[in-house]
Amino acid sequence: MVQTMKPDFMQQCYDRFVTPEKQEFIKLNVEIANRIYDILDERGLSQRDFARMMGKTEAEVSRWLSGTHNFTTATIAAINVALNENVLIVPEKEQYQFVSLIDMSSCHRTGRRTRYNKYHSEKNYSYANK
Repeated sequence: MVQTMKPDFMQQCYDRFVTPEKQEFIKLNVEIANRIYDILDERGLSQRDFARMMGKTEAEVSRWLSGTHNFTTATIAAINVALNENVLIVPEKEQYQFVSLIDMSSCHRTGRRTRYNKYHSEKNYSYANK
């Protein structure tokens, strides 16, 4: 007789052995794949049609849509162009202001940009080029 595992046992194993970072990775990949499926479905396109649009094989597109593919930003950009729609939406940040050289005395260096002290900029950060 074959014993079946209880669904909550599988969830416990997932929660215990899969790191939060890996769980987020899986979630994002599945969400991207589902977003692509939704766009294809809305437009009446098949995976074969999508593969042709992308200049890829059906097998490669199938791997993408499995939910386990590690999408690069280059691949996401190519998909956005091919479908003429964003598959991954990143929230926009506040507009940045550029400070004058006179204001540079209250700035501190952070990488290639200089961030204006937030206490001097009324709720938003201001940046000046290096």
